Amino acid sequence: MRDVMILGLLLFLVLGLAGAWLRGRARLRRETRARVASEAALRRQAAERGDEQRLWVSSLKQAMLNRILRLAFEPLSLQQQLERTLREALSIPWLPLGGGGVIALSSVGHASGPLTVSQDACEAFQKAVLELLDSGGLTTSLGLGTEGARIACAACDHGHSPFLPYCCVPIRSGNRLLGLLAVSLAADCDHLPDLGPEQEFLLSLASTLATIVERKEAEEKLRLLASVFDSAAEGIVVTDARNRILAVNPAFCGITGYGSEEVLGQTPRFLRSERHDEEFYRRIWTALAGENHWQGEIWNRRKSGEVYPEWLSITVIRDDAGAPVYHIGVFSDVSMLKRSEARFEYLAHHDALTGLPNRLLFSARLEQAMHRANRERRSVGLLFVDLDRFKEVNDRHGHLVGDQLLQGVAERLTASVREQDTVARLAGDEFVVILEGITGPGDAERVARKVLEALAAPLRVGGTDLPAGASVGVALYPADARDPASLLHRADEAMYAAKQRARGSYALASAPASAPASALSGVPG
Repeated sequence: MRDVMILGLLLFLVLGLAGAWLRGRARLRRETRARVASEAALRRQAAERGDEQRLWVSSLKQAMLNRILRLAFEPLSLQQQLERTLREALSIPWLPLGGGGVIALSSVGHASGPLTVSQDACEAFQKAVLELLDSGGLTTSLGLGTEGARIACAACDHGHSPFLPYCCVPIRSGNRLLGLLAVSLAADCDHLPDLGPEQEFLLSLASTLATIVERKEAEEKLRLLASVFDSAAEGIVVTDARNRILAVNPAFCGITGYGSEEVLGQTPRFLRSERHDEEFYRRIWTALAGENHWQGEIWNRRKSGEVYPEWLSITVIRDDAGAPVYHIGVFSDVSMLKRSEARFEYLAHHDALTGLPNRLLFSARLEQAMHRANRERRSVGLLFVDLDRFKEVNDRHGHLVGDQLLQGVAERLTASVREQDTVARLAGDEFVVILEGITGPGDAERVARKVLEALAAPLRVGGTDLPAGASVGVALYPADARDPASLLHRADEAMYAAKQRARGSYALASAPASAPASALSGVPG
């Protein structure tokens, strides 16, 4: 019995100890789980605090970038914008930056040439940045890679540290290297720290700087284009795809006489002179559709109604899809050029003293007259007129008086013939008259007598009566010669024959000289 009791007691004790052990294990597990949960909560709280910190820093960075970006839209020079940007960047309290920095733009990236802006940067480092920029690209000499680099500027007397590290990042626009941005790190750094976050921000800042530089470049180009547009001597008109006028420059208004407010929204059709048919304009539009360009001479009408010539060049501007967006017309008033050309043409074919056709024009008209005579089965008469005693007038009164005499003779000769006939001066006191549409020598003789009668009376020059008598040779095409040179030669021979027999007379190429002019009074014709 006692044994049973002892055994039961032992069993009770064992069971009690086992229960206590199990309860302890359970409590330990509960405490462990609670501690783990608490640590997890602490970790979550720390992470949340870190996220908040990072979020706060990120928002500050973005706010800084936005503030810097707004500088691009302020009416500041590029120099001023860069100075403010660098000053803003170096004043950020939550970045381990020093007080020095450099923004250097290349001559390629800046239309006005190289530009350097510095903020308390040592000269040695500025020189290093400029050398890197001038090298033509991102070299390894200073350890600058694609994204950026840390540069150590040693032995710089900067006032507080013999060793000053810098971080340098490129300012890019696509594949273009516009310049470099370099800022100093904290002066108490004795090594080059990991600059992941800082470099990321500086790269973002460099991107913002690229936007500022590009905007300034665009503004400079727009100002240049506006200056060219406003100051161009040529008229410029810009139309839309429907050919409605969008803009004109002052030269356009000066040439056409229209104000810009009068033409905006209209098509250039109101300038038409009606000298060109619709086929002319269809050819222009066909060229623009196929080649995107046309140029040529066109006649337009000013506001005053005056029709004038202009040299016009039209270019089509298309969008990425190839659809026409704008038409740009550039033109110049060639009225003066036309007048100059006409004047040169006139001087090339007319005698400067008398205004009569010269030898060149005479030859062309004689050849044309022969062709017409062949078609019409008629004749051409040629009078060779040579003044008598003209040398005596020059010797006695001088060449100026002689020139005035020649001018008077030219007027009398022109008045003696029909409008369709040609009076020309060959040289000196030699004149010729082309008689078109005559039927025979009788017609030519009547004109020869009329010429002699007109020149028989003296000409008054400077208060002096001067003799204007002449001798005339007459030749006929095709009776006397078959080509212009031979016809002129025969008329010249006839003139000499007349002069030898009796001055003031005429002679046919195939007949003896006539009576002198003094005996021709009362002769009809």
